[in-house]
Amino acid sequence: MPVNDQTNDDFLEHYGIKGMRWGVRRKNPSGGSSSPAKTRTTYKKAPSALNDQELNRRIKRMELEKKYNDLNSKDLTPGRKYAQSILEGSGRQAVGAAVGGTVTFLVARALKKKFGS
Repeated sequence: MPVNDQTNDDFLEHYGIKGMRWGVRRKNPSGGSSSPAKTRTTYKKAPSALNDQELNRRIKRMELEKKYNDLNSKDLTPGRKYAQSILEGSGRQAVGAAVGGTVTFLVARALKKKFGS
């Protein structure tokens, strides 16, 4: 008697899609993207190639989008606020240590230069 008595209906096989990579999503069959599109205006022309009126219009549009996004941004959750405060504090400490070390080095070098070894 065989050890494995399973029929073909007892398990599921999946071979994937040839050429697909792990974690890479395909576009939806309907033609849309699989994630919501970000709403940001991008332009192909360089600003130097625009006249003043076009440039002012684009600047105004981008400013309005920025204001809209700022007004609609969600407030930070308590966890994010806490993490942000920790990161800001550690950043201040790191900058303070770097500046302190640099000042100490420069003062020592100046004293050595002034009074000799």
